[in-house]
Amino acid sequence: RTAELGGDYQHRFSPLVVGRLVGLYTYKHNTTVAQTLAPGRLQESNKDNTGGESILRGTLSVQQLWGINLEAGGEGAFNYLDASSSVRTNGAIVVLPNANVRVEEKRAEGFITATAKPLPKLSLEAGTRIETSRISQSGGATKERSFTFVKPRFIAAYALKPATQLRMRVERVVGQLDFEDFAASADTSTGVVSAGNADLEPERYWLAEAAFEQRFWG
Repeated sequence: RTAELGGDYQHRFSPLVVGRLVGLYTYKHNTTVAQTLAPGRLQESNKDNTGGESILRGTLSVQQLWGINLEAGGEGAFNYLDASSSVRTNGAIVVLPNANVRVEEKRAEGFITATAKPLPKLSLEAGTRIETSRISQSGGATKERSFTFVKPRFIAAYALKPATQLRMRVERVVGQLDFEDFAASADTSTGVVSAGNADLEPERYWLAEAAFEQRFWG
């Protein structure tokens, strides 16, 4: 079962200044029941997950300030997951680590971005985001950790001709964790049990990209 509720409000303070406020709430619940029958073995597994995400984001855009478009804002989010798993083999309970866990994340992010066209054929975008988060887990393991990441980004696009463009992008990327990886799970078809990992950290890497685009046939 899933449910989603959101709102988007935009207000123009002046011909050059626009504010925007976006709120979103998402709820998800799923239950999985599986059975595997093999010679001399009957395995049953149950998994029940309930999670949600709440996001509030505000931005302020200033257009054509000395030839530059500026956008600044912030975002706050709260994510949670309640997960429980159980496995039985021939009616006997199999002990799973991290079988019943609750994972919570509180995240805040601030950002600023500037875009400009110093030349008719050249477009530039530069900005940075600062993200801080706290992840806590209770149940099979009790743990709390905090992270802070700085995520700069630079994009350049140059139009060699109206139908030909060169683009370049350099960006620091930080991924989002899958909370289900914190909890135990079992695959009845293979008999493999995942214990879950309370020490997961977001994936992070530098991304550099160059592209050549040629349009044709109109």
